[in-house]
Amino acid sequence: MIGTNKILSRARIRHGDFEVLNSSTISLKSLPFYEHITLAPRNHKIYKFNEKLLALEYIREIPLGIYEIWIAVNSRYHLFKDPDYHRLILFDGTQQISSDLKVPYGDLKFALKGNSILVKLINPDFEEDFIRYGIFELIKE
Repeated sequence: MIGTNKILSRARIRHGDFEVLNSSTISLKSLPFYEHITLAPRNHKIYKFNEKLLALEYIREIPLGIYEIWIAVNSRYHLFKDPDYHRLILFDGTQQISSDLKVPYGDLKFALKGNSILVKLINPDFEEDFIRYGIFELIKE
């Protein structure tokens, strides 16, 4: 099927930490960088649970000083692989129904039936000989 580039719907998003949007002009020059890595927040992935329930995963901005500390400790550090900077926002159709939700400590893989999500669990303090996964269910409080 060939895409039509037609917008089917829009949703207003209220990110908890998306400071770059507070600027009147957004350009590559106005975004925070460290060498060739952008430190600015960005929308990352969309997960679809059913016809109406969606989740937007976004990555929060990391301050330059904090990033430099992490790079000094681990030269292979990358913001995208750090679950502390990932957040989820839930939508019912085009209506946002949650504020930022902290992601379970791991790498989100994909949405499952029953409003659940598969997460590759990461233990930053211990290198394991196997890969652990967890299934987390989204429930309304």
